Formats: sequence, structure tokens, C-alpha cells
Amino acid sequence: MQHLKITMCWAALGRTPSCAALHVSLPAGKMAELEIVNIFESGDGDVIRLEEAGFRVTECLVGGKRENLADYILRNGIQTEFPLVGDYNGCSVNVSFQNVDAATRAVDLYAPVFPGVDYRFARPVEDYSSAFALALAADDCEPAFACNCILNYLYGKLESKKTGSITGPMTFGEIAHQLVNQTLVRLNLRDVG
Repeated sequence: MQHLKITMCWAALGRTPSCAALHVSLPAGKMAELEIVNIFESGDGDVIRLEEAGFRVTECLVGGKRENLADYILRNGIQTEFPLVGDYNGCSVNVSFQNVDAATRAVDLYAPVFPGVDYRFARPVEDYSSAFALALAADDCEPAFACNCILNYLYGKLESKKTGSITGPMTFGEIAHQLVNQTLVRLNLRDVG
């Protein structure tokens, strides 16, 4: 038997983080696959680049020009229920907004941003439930475990709605290779070979 250790974190932001660890023993001939299901795509707007990693942004480059991110968001009426989407070596990773503060001119995020990554504001998603069902329809594997971001539940008005065939907790921050937001993370057990 192979042994797989996966740590999933539900971060209580601004407080002490709490974690839950999932340990799974796999029978011979099975492999574990951790997958991020992201219903968001980068929009066509300006590329945003950061010079420092972190959960708080003030100054950044927007379309190559130095800009205060809070000022940019407020001036352009950007809907912050939709995340920033970063291109992490071809994988789209979301970073969700916690707060845009006009007084301090700072933007607080639920996941970190990194220098050297191109970020754009996400295209709006009108129907989260249908978007998840469509994204999940291509894979016939029933996950061993799945969790979905609480922000999807809130912004997508998912109460009494389904996200494909996935059942599982709504969480405060999902770990799939790193802290991610507004995604569904699932653990699939697949046959080897």
C-alpha cells in the first residue's frame, strides 16, 4: 500500500489558522490526484503585476504603469466578488478580495500574490451552479473528498443548489499545492496504468 498525506487548511484570516490533515492509505494500483476546479477565467483588462509577495497590496503595476490598486479598483467600479486570476505557469489560480479600503488605499486579499505573475480581474460568472456542473461534467471520476470555497457559496448564492455531483464542506481557504480561493478542490483516486 502507498501512503498519501494531504494537509488541507481552513484559514481563519486575521486569527490563528486551523488545519485539518487527511491521511489516506492507497491500495496497490491506485494513485491520488489533487485537482483544482476553477470556474473563473482571466478577463481582457489590464495586466496587474506585483513587486512584493503578500496578502496586502498598495502599489502595483497596472498595464505597465505604477498605480495604487485600491484607487484603480474604486475608480473603475470593479466588482471584487470576482477574483484576480493569476497565470501560474499555465494554471489559472484565483486570489480573492477581502477588503478594499479607500482611507488607507490598501487592498487586503484572502490568498497571497507574487511578483513575476501576470494577474487580471476575472470575467464575471453569472450562474455558479451551472458553471461548476459544466466544469465537472468532463470527468467521470467520483472524488474521494472535495471542498469548495465559502466565497463561491456566498457570491454564487449556492444555498440549496448543487455544484455538479460534488458534496463536501464549504471552506475558508483551500490548499491545493498552495492557498487558493474561489475554487473547488477535489481528491480523486484513479487506477494506475
